[in-house]
Amino acid sequence: VRRVPAASEVGMLGQLRLAFAPRVLAVLAVGVLLFAGVSAALTYLVPFLGGVAEVSGPWIGVCLMGYGIAAAVGSFAGGRFADIGAARALTVGAVGSAASLIAMVQWGTSAVVAVLAVLCLGMCSAGITAPWQHRVERLAGPGAILAASLPASAGNLGDAIGAFT
Repeated sequence: VRRVPAASEVGMLGQLRLAFAPRVLAVLAVGVLLFAGVSAALTYLVPFLGGVAEVSGPWIGVCLMGYGIAAAVGSFAGGRFADIGAARALTVGAVGSAASLIAMVQWGTSAVVAVLAVLCLGMCSAGITAPWQHRVERLAGPGAILAASLPASAGNLGDAIGAFT
């Protein structure tokens, strides 16, 4: 197999320095917090819908299916919006996720509000993954080769933290 020249002339130490730059770490920390919040909410979603919002029986399954569909739509939309402006898409998704969680806490006793908040949470939380990835790689510059692996790891860390809250 013929040797193919690397796209970047940055060595491994340079990759580390760029991938772990303060700006990159800040964006990763925001993602950890977002994923932790969403994971914590999802851990208690079924008891919340049944006990607080008084959604019962098969309607809980319909809500969960709606969450999944909204997440698929959000993932697709997040990818499209990341191409246009990753920072803005990440901000909108983060604010939408936070607003959904706040709505669940403040007005979650209303089944309509709770269901709408669950759908919005699915769309916004899934919609941040592509812009988050794009933003991390962009901030890392020539260190993007190594930085590309960091959002998935940070997201898993956030999920683990959220599951224990």
